[in-house]
Amino acid sequence: MSAQIQQGAVTRAEVEESLANLIADAMYMDVGEIGQDQLFINFGLESVTLMKIVARIGEIYGREITIREVLPHQTLREATDFIYAKFAA
Repeated sequence: MSAQIQQGAVTRAEVEESLANLIADAMYMDVGEIGQDQLFINFGLESVTLMKIVARIGEIYGREITIREVLPHQTLREATDFIYAKFAA
């Protein structure tokens, strides 16, 4: 089942929560350990894990997204803003 960002069905806060949970699960961390402005590299997040997270984001929101699009956004805040803007457009 995919969530819909369009028309306000999903808020930015929900996107952030979803992304934080995906990262925490992938990195075997508690979601509370992920600060909005901490660099993903500080968690040891590497490209293979990021590819899995990006694929899952696409599944959740029902739209294609590539790792290349996400790579420039290296914090939870930046990635959330990017994903929300991309899918709300």
